[in-house]
Amino acid sequence: MSRTTDRPRIREVVKNWVRQHPYLALALGYVLFFVVTAAVWLVVDLDDPVDALFTAFFYTLVYWLLALFQIRNMRKTKQRLDEHGQFRVFIRYPRLSSRFPQRHLEPGHRNSRGRGYPVPACCLRQPGAVRAGN
Repeated sequence: MSRTTDRPRIREVVKNWVRQHPYLALALGYVLFFVVTAAVWLVVDLDDPVDALFTAFFYTLVYWLLALFQIRNMRKTKQRLDEHGQFRVFIRYPRLSSRFPQRHLEPGHRNSRGRGYPVPACCLRQPGAVRAGN
């Protein structure tokens, strides 16, 4: 096997592992983030290594807590949506300066060149809903 064929496989394995073990992946990411941040602070603050480690710990702790709450909320939302047979969809809207006019999404909507993904009915604007600017 060549090196180029191994990369997608390794990437998929890592993605699947992170999806199966999000909290363990977060802990390993935190340790790596702490080591890098502590190294930077130790270089910046050569006078007091204890203060540099203390600062690095609290800076990384804030980011870790934000990531922890994000993971918890994503998992709770997924569980709640799964109970009702729904799912979360991220829709990318075109830029306002785009040459394509803004349209409402419809089930099975495709762009002008026939590409795109069908939009499930649960993600559509409700009839009679008021849009900003109308």
